[in-house]
Amino acid sequence: LQAKGNLDIAKARRAEAFPTRANSLKERAQNAATATGMLSNETKIKTEMAVVNSKMNHIKEKFGMDLYPVLDEISLQIGMGQVPVHCSTDKDINAIRAIFQKCNTDVRDIQRSKANKKQQIDALDVDVSLRRL
Repeated sequence: LQAKGNLDIAKARRAEAFPTRANSLKERAQNAATATGMLSNETKIKTEMAVVNSKMNHIKEKFGMDLYPVLDEISLQIGMGQVPVHCSTDKDINAIRAIFQKCNTDVRDIQRSKANKKQQIDALDVDVSLRRL
């Protein structure tokens, strides 16, 4: 969030840096150098934002990979039916269950598709060395 604010500030400074047009070649060269420096600063901030976003996505993916087996085990033990809503936490539980159920369905579909592809490969009787591709 801080980097996004820094980027907005940098863009505003660049927009305000040259209110009047340069008259001489020397002024134009100075303005070009200043603008290049400002643009490189903006690019640096954008790169920092991309790195932060990448780290956040990695953390979220790791969280999901750690949480999925736990929720899968819970679903096998107690089932994934909806809980009658008696308090606000029951709504949260139902929301989590619905999201997990959708994810679980997607995972099962992918596993089924993967098994079908393996059967198709086996049916083709392809050379074993080509299966690694």
